[in-house]
Amino acid sequence: MIKINLLPTKKTRKRGSTQQQLIIFAGVLAAVGIMLYSVYSSEADKVSVLEQQKAQVSEEMKRLEGIIGDINTIQAKKDELKKKLDIIEMLKKQKIGPVRILDEISTIIPKRVWLTNISQMQNMMHFSGKSTDHKEVAIFMKNLESSPFFNKVELIVINQVAEKEATGALVMQFEITCEFNLPQG
Repeated sequence: MIKINLLPTKKTRKRGSTQQQLIIFAGVLAAVGIMLYSVYSSEADKVSVLEQQKAQVSEEMKRLEGIIGDINTIQAKKDELKKKLDIIEMLKKQKIGPVRILDEISTIIPKRVWLTNISQMQNMMHFSGKSTDHKEVAIFMKNLESSPFFNKVELIVINQVAEKEATGALVMQFEITCEFNLPQG
């Protein structure tokens, strides 16, 4: 005789293992969800902190740009003042220089030499004048060369002419050029 067991023993076991697998799967899924949420909230916190830092840096940059603008303005004013001071120094030197040069000329010019014209072009001086003889012109040239203010003294022309204004005496008319150095201080 054949025995048939009508009790569902194997199927209950299968259902139990399937339910167990579903519970484990749901647990793992919940754990993964919780982990992902924690990572997401952590990253969201980091993003908000970084956005706050970005806003602070942006404000700081605006403040520093204003300061840089002020510094550039001050630097431009400083450069302008330096140029003005340099011009003032140059004018002071040019103010003192001609006076000292004319004083030097009045000191070294012989008694029988008369200057009719003195002109300056950059660092060159041009003297025109008259003298009683050519020896006085030579002395004047020698005195110019020995002066610390003049060098490269050259006689351009010397002619004997009759003096028209006075007695009609013969005088030496000359032209001399030389380089000059402005005195320091």
